[in-house]
Amino acid sequence: MTAEKGVLIVDDLELNRILLAEIFKGSYRVFEAGNGVEALELLRRETPRIDMVLLDIVMPVMDGFETLAVMREDAGLSGIPVVVITAGDDPDDEIKALNLGATDFITKPFDPRVVISRVRNIIERREIDEIKLENKMLRRQTLAQVQLQAILDNMIGGVALIEFSEQPHAIYMSPGFYSLTGCSKEVFEAHKDDFFFRVHPDDRPKLEAEIKAGMDGKAPISCEFRVIRVDDRPCWAHVQGIKISYPDSPHPVMIMIFTDITNEKENERQLMEANAELRYMAYHDSLTTIFNREAFSEMTSAMLRNNPDKEFVLICWNVERFKFINELFGKNTGDLILKDVAALLKREISHIGTYGRLEADHFAVCFPKDEIDIDALIERIKPCEDFQRNHYELVIHVGVYEIEDPTVPVDQMCDRANLALQSVKGNYLRRCAYYTDDLRSSLLREQEVVREMSQALEEGQFVPWLQPQYNHATGRIAGAEALARWEHPVRGLIPTGGFIPIFEKNGFISKLDESIWEQVCRLLRRWLDEGRPVVPISVNISRVDIYNPKLESILTGLVKKYDIPISLFRLEITESACVENPAQLIKVISSLRERGFFIEMDDFGSGYSSLNSLKDMPIDLVKLDLKFLLGDDEYQRGGNILASVVRMTKWLSLPAIAEGVETAAQADFLKSIGCNLVQGYLYARPMPVGDFEALLDASSLDTEQLVKKSENIIDVNEFWRADSQSSFVFNALLGPALVFEYNDGSIDMLRANDEFFSLLGLDSDHAPFHKLSLIDQICADDRERFISMIEAMSEGGEERAACICWRNGGGEELRRVKVRARMLAESDGRKIIFASLEDITDFC
Repeated sequence: MTAEKGVLIVDDLELNRILLAEIFKGSYRVFEAGNGVEALELLRRETPRIDMVLLDIVMPVMDGFETLAVMREDAGLSGIPVVVITAGDDPDDEIKALNLGATDFITKPFDPRVVISRVRNIIERREIDEIKLENKMLRRQTLAQVQLQAILDNMIGGVALIEFSEQPHAIYMSPGFYSLTGCSKEVFEAHKDDFFFRVHPDDRPKLEAEIKAGMDGKAPISCEFRVIRVDDRPCWAHVQGIKISYPDSPHPVMIMIFTDITNEKENERQLMEANAELRYMAYHDSLTTIFNREAFSEMTSAMLRNNPDKEFVLICWNVERFKFINELFGKNTGDLILKDVAALLKREISHIGTYGRLEADHFAVCFPKDEIDIDALIERIKPCEDFQRNHYELVIHVGVYEIEDPTVPVDQMCDRANLALQSVKGNYLRRCAYYTDDLRSSLLREQEVVREMSQALEEGQFVPWLQPQYNHATGRIAGAEALARWEHPVRGLIPTGGFIPIFEKNGFISKLDESIWEQVCRLLRRWLDEGRPVVPISVNISRVDIYNPKLESILTGLVKKYDIPISLFRLEITESACVENPAQLIKVISSLRERGFFIEMDDFGSGYSSLNSLKDMPIDLVKLDLKFLLGDDEYQRGGNILASVVRMTKWLSLPAIAEGVETAAQADFLKSIGCNLVQGYLYARPMPVGDFEALLDASSLDTEQLVKKSENIIDVNEFWRADSQSSFVFNALLGPALVFEYNDGSIDMLRANDEFFSLLGLDSDHAPFHKLSLIDQICADDRERFISMIEAMSEGGEERAACICWRNGGGEELRRVKVRARMLAESDGRKIIFASLEDITDFC
């Protein structure tokens, strides 16, 4: 078939027209129309060049049925075969189309081979019908034989009349037939008793069998075969033939039409290769080349379905702290580790089960139970050499799900195995965990929470409870923290541990947070309207919220909507959020503070980089995690750490509030170290808004404490920075100097330069600084004079001096020292004092 034959594609979807045109490319001349009206115009204009119509049923302007009806009534168009494009799901449409003159159907989605075969058969059958009609008509004419040969000689493609006696014998072969094989007429004349000599040997039996069946049963034949051309060019041909009565031969005769389908076969080959490549890409992970999630799910489902009598396990794999490995050793090393794991799974599992990479560092395998020792398999994973040279241990954790019901979706099986995996994640002693009924119950509870969460939000089941914050020195309420509670209509109050972690995992926490924020703003507005006592309320900002680009506009929008002072609506951000993406967090906090929001760092002390958080984050208040800082405190370090942190916050001009205060002893300790703002069960548990309002009405307020700043005489922050000019000058002083804190008779050394240690007779690099007591260095008779000097300096604010007797290094040697002192800063009765010392022993 050459491009002389024309096919009209009528479809309102351009994509379908493009697909069909691609199928016919190189084999047929293609015409396109987007509806019935356009098709009829083309048909009337190009009738001689259009041999067949592919017609969609559902189209705008004029649909397929209307088009068929018009063509049937048009004598010039009624003979053109029409193949209807259908979805194949409505027999009534097909019957109606047939009644209107349709020849055949093709269904969506298109199979290129089916489309080509049907179109080719219909066009060739039409050609045969035309030939038969011409033959019948020519037999009635005196020049019938001459005219028939003229028609055959000028037909597109090869035509042959084959007589079958003892051997197939060619009565007639058209010029197109010689062109197809590349042989001359003389060559074929020499082989006229072996008509099949140019058919590929592998295809000859098939063709001969097809012809024999056609001659025996008088049915049309159709067959594809390879042609051995003289020039060795690859060539495919399609033959269609039918047994006819031929008056000039006493033997059976078959008329055969040969079509060159080489281009179609090449297009088909390329399409199959492209489909194979697309299928490979769709089912394989691009990095590791093993199966991806979709392929693993499909193959595992098939394996379970085909082996109902076997017991299987599904195992999910995870590389511990893989994100850290990528950051520490580089992405290339991380990729090599993933490839190593994939190669091991392929090598160990491919012959007994399925395997695949689900995502990132998550892999899954499924195989018959007891086929492999899982622990031994884990041990066989060896990281790449670059990784081993760094002496870093590669830790793999797995979760195992023993499959009881093979009809459960594979994704759900993976979820269960992952649930088991999460129970040992971070555990370096236990690498493997099995999915259990307890985990199943937990999963069911989680699914129930997920199923109900949206409706619960719409029905207002999530409400803020308030936990008061006190100044325990005065007993007054200084503020409150809003905590989300789920008041379920059936199950009552659901603990936060039963839904907050789930919401943080699936992202619903953002919607919950926004609801709580709005309820708090609405509450503050109501308090202001009713003239009630008002205290600032802190709301939580989750890690997920930090990445919300609309966070700032949401918060400012709420403040504007309810017209509340921004100072009453405070934002708490957990310290652990700093670890994930500190740059993003600093950016968000800075922007919010510029808008006027008061920022609190929640759970300080529970993260991995508390000091960095305190140094880098632009915050307004620190909330100390008392449970972490004190804990069991076997070595009694928690109290010292907490006291140091409180002192540090004071000199950074940051208010601090301790949360989780549960005992009177804890409260007394906090008061003794100057931390007066507290929150915890000792004072009040979180309570409904109504109970808090009653408590608020009966209490006095003390909101000033939440914003109190230290009164710095100089820029203390500048002094504490190691790279500041002030710090450089202090270290470079020629004489002894130190900085100490004074509070009600108690003196704690904070900093000292090398000259100071030299005066004591100590090595500054090895001196037990934390054990030095400044007051113990002063002779007992002079201690009162030293304290009086400090008290006088505090009252007057001016520099003071005193001569005291100094015990060198704590030993028996005494030296006379002149001390000059000046106050640097003061907060809550605590004073930071700078002192310079001068040895005047030789002058006394």
